[in-house]
Amino acid sequence: MKKHNQQEKLRLAIVQPILSPMKRPVFDEIAKRKNISFKVFVLSEKAMHRQGWDVNEKELFEVEVLGAIKQTINNRVFGMKSGFVVRTIPLGLTKKIMYFNPDTVICSNITELLFLLPAKLIRGFSIGVILEETLHTSSQRSVIKQWVRSQLYKLMDYYIASGEETIKYLKQIGVSDSAIYKAWYSVDNAKYSVEKQKTKGSIKKQWVTVGRMISAKGIKELLLAWAKQNESFHRVNELVIVGDGPQFQEFSDLIETMLLSNVIMAGFKTPKELEQIYPSMDVFIFPTLIDTWGLVVNEAMAAGLPVVCSRYAGCYSDLVNDKNGIIIDPLDISDFANKITAFEKKSIEWPRMGAVSEKVVAEYTIDKSADAIYEAALESKLCKSM
Repeated sequence: MKKHNQQEKLRLAIVQPILSPMKRPVFDEIAKRKNISFKVFVLSEKAMHRQGWDVNEKELFEVEVLGAIKQTINNRVFGMKSGFVVRTIPLGLTKKIMYFNPDTVICSNITELLFLLPAKLIRGFSIGVILEETLHTSSQRSVIKQWVRSQLYKLMDYYIASGEETIKYLKQIGVSDSAIYKAWYSVDNAKYSVEKQKTKGSIKKQWVTVGRMISAKGIKELLLAWAKQNESFHRVNELVIVGDGPQFQEFSDLIETMLLSNVIMAGFKTPKELEQIYPSMDVFIFPTLIDTWGLVVNEAMAAGLPVVCSRYAGCYSDLVNDKNGIIIDPLDISDFANKITAFEKKSIEWPRMGAVSEKVVAEYTIDKSADAIYEAALESKLCKSM
């Protein structure tokens, strides 16, 4: 950790398209720091398609909803035939930021950066970015778009990376180590870390996956790999799929077509319900085709589960290794199926692997994430004042 004068007063602004549940606990922790004037600017008050993604009156930090023009762009999305990208254009951002007069602003995407540059030139504050980009997510864009984004990212003064895969991306585009801070993506581990009491109705080994029912989450690939297992496997194993989304019925129909009687579509579950579901399971499986991180992996590991994790998840190199799980390529269905088979044969080792999961994820905490963001912002302020 870099050394600095902890008595320095810091005016910090963070700009987000929307207030997500994963960011709220981190912002709560930042607001507790001494000698800080902290404000979060969000472009949209709520997300219509996601529960809990909204601003409420009981936030522990100061927050202002700016409002923004939303531009919906028809676009191809990895793992899907088509998709929609919604880009928010924050017309009032520059004025509001200048009025707050921060020492530094942390944003989360290039659109926000472009609107902040005029204010930066006038007021002289620094700009950082909480970055989730990985080599894999970047590779889904055209070569020209990759180059443009990399050049715009280089306009930032410092970078708050979510994990090792993001750091690899930053180094590839030429960002120096001294400008990178690592802010672990994390959850409240204590909510999931409970004594495992098997109260499930099934005596089968239960595998669980959690996510939105969209193609990019790799649900179809998981079902195809699951269908390749032999009869003896299906007699003693069960797959529970938790989540809702636009392709829920499509996946349900696929399960029926393939006669997968040991697959349960559990639908949407609240965070409170998930806290009870994870400990009752035996294995967590995350077959995503593209994810900047994957906080459900943190949750499952905190509940003491071994993990079968996609190599396309941003968290895989930080959280999963051969001591607590396996890495799979969900696009290679045959290899995916073989690895499920091999992993099931090691079920006697699952409790030990789950204990390793708990130990690994215990290092990924909300207060450490808040520390890293605060540290980066304060260091940037000091550098500017020299």
